[in-house]
Amino acid sequence: MRRPAYLALLVFALCALPATAILDTNENGMSDVWELQFADGNLFPQDFGPKADPDGDGWTNEQEAVAGTDPFDATSTNGFVRPEVVIIHDVMLDLDHDEIPEFYTEVATISLPVIAGKQYTLLTSPSLTCWMQVEQSTAVSDETWTYNFPITYDESLFWRVMIEDVDSDGDGLTNAEEYAIGTNPNLVDTNGNGIPDNLDTNILTDSPQFTDADHDGIPDSYDSQPNTPRGAPPSIGLQTLSSAPVVNVMVGERLVLLVTVNNPAGPAVTAANLTLFVNGTQNGALISKVADNMFSIK
Repeated sequence: MRRPAYLALLVFALCALPATAILDTNENGMSDVWELQFADGNLFPQDFGPKADPDGDGWTNEQEAVAGTDPFDATSTNGFVRPEVVIIHDVMLDLDHDEIPEFYTEVATISLPVIAGKQYTLLTSPSLTCWMQVEQSTAVSDETWTYNFPITYDESLFWRVMIEDVDSDGDGLTNAEEYAIGTNPNLVDTNGNGIPDNLDTNILTDSPQFTDADHDGIPDSYDSQPNTPRGAPPSIGLQTLSSAPVVNVMVGERLVLLVTVNNPAGPAVTAANLTLFVNGTQNGALISKVADNMFSIK
């Protein structure tokens, strides 16, 4: 007599880390690439809070951004990651990948939709208190993963998935963002021009999501009039601390530079989103704000 199969599916958990490795020009803690996808090609307004849950599905906007799901849709598959669990009986499968199928009385088949660049960790527990990791992998394409696990004892099993953003090359863009904009998630500098991908305006403007048809310094996806120049592009002014010309600089001599950065048509300029490059190489200089739009470089 076949015993009943006991299998429970837990509400699937999310992990919203790392928050710093995202393209986030409006500084709301959520990926601009995700916002463009679900805000009709725009960034969400400032009142679109990361802790809010507009579709009432139990996932905050911050968690939806990590999962890559629609913050306005509480249903599968665009708005909620809801894997399918099916019990199959009396089946021949090669679960140990030795090319020799074995017979299994009962197998739990779990199907999970995945998004390129996201990391998925599948865990199981008989008690909801002690969780065991059974699979972990980072998706390289949008597809459906299927896992098969033999059921060998009469006990309820609970499953959950942890979804995380990862930054394999440490360039400040998540793998999912790199797949979306067409850069290599395993290379800090995809085009080899000496500028990290997250700071390379050539890469961003070459991406379909960041083209600038009217060359006004505002990416088309952000621009309400993408074919009409408006506003002013960012400008940078540079001087020494004394405003005097730099002459007869000796090796080892310390200079303090003042940089004025104006970005009237884009997000506010902060010390955190400024990086100094010298001859195409990132320099570890200390950048501090000294006045509105003025920063010191030491």
